[in-house]
Amino acid sequence: MIFVTPLQWIKKKLRKRVNHQSSISVVNNKLNQELENDLSISVVDQVDQVLDNQASIAIVDNFDQKSNNQSCISALNNINIRVVGDRYSGKTVYMASLAYWPNVNSESPLQSVTSFGDQETSQELFNCAQNILKEGLKLNPKNIDDFCVDQIKDYGLKISLKNYFSEKLSQNRSDFIEFTINCKDYSGEFFRDVIYKSNDPFLKDYLEDFQLADGLLLLVDGTSYRKDQQYAKGLEKFLLYLNQTKLHNPKRRIAFVLNKCELSELWMSRHQPRELVAKRFPQMMATLENWSDQGLGEVEYFTASAFGTLGNDYYQPNTKILAQAHQGTFYMIRHLEKWRPFGLVSPIYWLCTGERHEALDQD
Repeated sequence: MIFVTPLQWIKKKLRKRVNHQSSISVVNNKLNQELENDLSISVVDQVDQVLDNQASIAIVDNFDQKSNNQSCISALNNINIRVVGDRYSGKTVYMASLAYWPNVNSESPLQSVTSFGDQETSQELFNCAQNILKEGLKLNPKNIDDFCVDQIKDYGLKISLKNYFSEKLSQNRSDFIEFTINCKDYSGEFFRDVIYKSNDPFLKDYLEDFQLADGLLLLVDGTSYRKDQQYAKGLEKFLLYLNQTKLHNPKRRIAFVLNKCELSELWMSRHQPRELVAKRFPQMMATLENWSDQGLGEVEYFTASAFGTLGNDYYQPNTKILAQAHQGTFYMIRHLEKWRPFGLVSPIYWLCTGERHEALDQD
């Protein structure tokens, strides 16, 4: 016959009711103190009554919720996000817009954006933001032949999001929620090069950087749909590379961001990103969905515009188109004083939390 002590019996009862190790530990410590004070019989007699008390259960649930919130908040500081995209996707302009946005729009969900990492490179990004947005200068797409491996630009931003935008994280003691995002400025046709230049040292260095990423922001020019097949092949090879590395991350998230959605052909469907991607880039979407269905990570779809639109009732893009081709659209901002970017933060928030926020998806 096995003898069960009062303490063992109580712990057994608790484990049936409470499925949280931290909560059990707290209750066990309290019971140990009472047993040492010869109150074990009283505790045994009352344990069922205590466990059936709904207020007690509510306290335990609240404890669990606070613990989960604090864990989530702490994890945000460790999220590694990388931006990937083709030459005309608008990676640098996207990052520059993030860097400059809080300085213009007080209603932005961003509290502040600061640089981190290579200060010289990050300052270059802020200068780029001023050139593009304040001075209205154009940014020429870079040519891969103009660079070597040691010259890859690594733009790093630390973003502070106003706390009240997230109910889930509102118990954070800080007034702001911080996370970081990096963009290594690969200056070539990324998806094509993944297919045909896999041994190129410049590309290898770029690919290795993605091994540590928890989240990937896949930026695609929404007008480059004619390259869907090529992009899908390159994306498939890229995902295969990530999955084969020793640092494979089963919790990796990919945010597919359809960029330049202020253009008329994209604007009307901007609030249906999944449907828009399915229509414009069906092969890329199939590749990502297959990757997700295999349990290799999560994928979500977004729309964005670094420059936004003009007008309310009758809109027009806040851009001046300089060139259009099958690889995408090349343009510059038209009116800085009416600058209204949208969708810049939403994919980053999802990559960090796994949840979408309605306020961040609004224009």
